[in-house]
Amino acid sequence: MAQELVWVRLKPYNERKGFRVRRYHVFGIRFEEARGWYKVPVTMIYDGQERDVAEYLRQVRNDHQDPDSPAAFDVCSPAEAAAINAAEERVKASREKAGIRNPVDLSAAPRAQRSTATAAQAPEEFPETDDLASQPEAAAPVAPAAPRRRGRPPRSSQTGQP
Repeated sequence: MAQELVWVRLKPYNERKGFRVRRYHVFGIRFEEARGWYKVPVTMIYDGQERDVAEYLRQVRNDHQDPDSPAAFDVCSPAEAAAINAAEERVKASREKAGIRNPVDLSAAPRAQRSTATAAQAPEEFPETDDLASQPEAAAPVAPAAPRRRGRPPRSSQTGQP
């Protein structure tokens, strides 16, 4: 007997729409937003009881204290999942065609590419040298400031003033 499966994913992170969940762990399954769709059985035996996993995931909200917050998961059939992916790709393609980019999205860029300045782009006026004699004279050393007292100021009876 083949087990009935549903396709489940965490909705992509979008602060404006209220989709804030990036990871969720339930029934021994760890869902991560970045991994996309998971094939999950509709029901499974967990802790000796049969659980309706699909129905539970449909009820999970982004804010568990607010029943009006948006659902955290997309739970659907393979055909519905393909339609959702196709719609998202159409939106992405139309945004790229219009020249609209998400200026804050750094999640896809590798760490090395995130930096805007590299050693090859260093200005010529700051050559790297280990010779301290060629460096300009440093300013005279500054004496450290007196330590600051912490706590309340002393009372007038403790300072000897009336």
